[in-house]
Amino acid sequence: MGVQRDLSLLDCSSVSSTVTVDRPKSTTRESTRTVSFDGMANVYHENQMLCSEDCAELWYTAADYKMFKRNTMGMAKTIIQFESQNRAPFSYQRVLEHSFTICKSAVSEHEPFQILSTPSERHHLQRWITAAPNRVGMERWTARSMSKDRQVRRFELAELLLDLQQSQTSEEIIRISCESISRPSRLFAQAMGQASAAALLLV
Repeated sequence: MGVQRDLSLLDCSSVSSTVTVDRPKSTTRESTRTVSFDGMANVYHENQMLCSEDCAELWYTAADYKMFKRNTMGMAKTIIQFESQNRAPFSYQRVLEHSFTICKSAVSEHEPFQILSTPSERHHLQRWITAAPNRVGMERWTARSMSKDRQVRRFELAELLLDLQQSQTSEEIIRISCESISRPSRLFAQAMGQASAAALLLV
């Protein structure tokens, strides 16, 4: 959802929202989910440094977001086509997927990528970030197996939250239960951050 320039009430404000996940009753066998935003939980922070007209210029328009999406999809398509013909054992896609598999093997929060991986595996990930920094953040579209795994985990996470909320489980148990599902994605993000930081030292 983009931010429009003509939002008269929000031109000089930043907003934070609380998200509520609902599981509505369905007449079909397949369950559906909806996400709504709790408007009463919004917190407005006035910008004391800029006037409303100047604040409006700080926000991206709907046209900007469409352009970003179009460029991203075009780049992703090019990468996918190239990778489909790439038979190198340490290709961009294979290195990413192998790194994500390593993150999936963690059984606790005390097993980061730095411990689970070998120096060689970290070197290959860092090498790709150094060679193709414009691909960082494209994993969602260019590494299909990772994307499918994350979709499944997001669904499991939403279902788990709904079940735990209905059973009035304590916040600590909810946190621990959710961490076990989201752990691979969090560890992979950490691995990418560490590899990016190491790549910057070489510039």
